Amino acid sequence: MLPALLLNYFGQGAVLLLTPNKSSFAFYALSPHWAHYPLVLLATIATIIASQAVISGVYSITRQAVQLGMLPRMEIRHTSPTDYGQIYVPRMNAYLCVGVVLIVLNLQEFQRAGRGLRHSGHRRHVPEHAPGKHGRAQAMALEDLGS
Repeated sequence: MLPALLLNYFGQGAVLLLTPNKSSFAFYALSPHWAHYPLVLLATIATIIASQAVISGVYSITRQAVQLGMLPRMEIRHTSPTDYGQIYVPRMNAYLCVGVVLIVLNLQEFQRAGRGLRHSGHRRHVPEHAPGKHGRAQAMALEDLGS
């Protein structure tokens, strides 16, 4: 799995180096247009699987921490009469919900701030005698990369 992830991330990096304006959809820029909907489906399925793994891991770690006395006692429900490992921890479920809501709100705030900076049209003053082979145009391009 690690080699596949590395290849994917290197591919996204290559797309961003070649076309920086595709930064908001670098994953989908790797594929032809006809494959976008299947990739959205694949990403959705992967997200569901990953979220279930996180939830199961949090419940398991919570149960172990309670048993070791590292967390205060809390309600742990066994959801199956035959499978010992299937549990539900209502308090941790509420904590996960609050955490996800906070993350989503913070990400929206960061995106709003990023859009505001990107679309403000504000450029720093670049003197006419800027160094470089192409003078002012090159200096402005470098300034745009920095902001």
